[in-house]
Amino acid sequence: MNICITADDYGLMSSVNSAIEILAEEEKISAVSVMCHKDAILDTVHKLKNLNVAVGPHLVFVEEKPLLQKDKLKHLVDDKLQLPRNYWALFRKTILSPSLVEKIALEARCQIERYLSLGLKIHFVNSHQHVHLFPQIWRVIAPILKEYGCPTVRMCKKICFSLSRNDLLFLSSYASQKVSTASFDKCLSPIDILGSGKLSIHRVTKNIKDIIKAYPFQEGIMPELVCHPGLDQQKLDVAYGHWKYKWREEYELLRSLEMRNLLQKYSLTIKVPV
Repeated sequence: MNICITADDYGLMSSVNSAIEILAEEEKISAVSVMCHKDAILDTVHKLKNLNVAVGPHLVFVEEKPLLQKDKLKHLVDDKLQLPRNYWALFRKTILSPSLVEKIALEARCQIERYLSLGLKIHFVNSHQHVHLFPQIWRVIAPILKEYGCPTVRMCKKICFSLSRNDLLFLSSYASQKVSTASFDKCLSPIDILGSGKLSIHRVTKNIKDIIKAYPFQEGIMPELVCHPGLDQQKLDVAYGHWKYKWREEYELLRSLEMRNLLQKYSLTIKVPV
């Protein structure tokens, strides 16, 4: 059985980039999503071109600074040219001011163009805090992704059901598919998305068991384990401590013998989703 292990947030900090590059070189992950907002650190992104991983834009519409100037994003950014602080803040803004999604679409184009200027191919697309799956945003983003030839998106297809906040991603994905006629050949369906950034061997074991219970999957759907590895936990905590991610622990987990044995035990192969 195949599984995609995706490292999000390449470009966030050098510590994150280095961790992802090492994991990709060791084939511990199979996909890397690349941030292309204004302050994204992309000086070593060329290394990804020669590694056995799929790559794709990690669209950023929250917390960071956009590529577009303030006059192009009026009412979406604050006085410091900062995007909404989190997905709930963005959701509220786009509900109260529906026209803002058109500005988000413009920013998406700019980020995709920057991504392509790096010489990277678009194997898939996802987004920071998964906000591309808000129906009002997906309605304007999906046609753009089709225009750029994106074959695969992160879209939660229900593999198992539980009464948790993880199900909000499924409900949002379902609603998004209803508001747009755009269709994609494949999708990466994340498992336990709230666990990303806080993975442990016990949590991964539970996720794998959930995957196996739901096998076989609908054609074109690959289960996805999302991770956020990093090398310097202290520096990352200073900048993004409010996320409460275990950057270094996830990095070490993915390289561990325990993880390798777990995948072998359940006959799972880390698969590049292309």
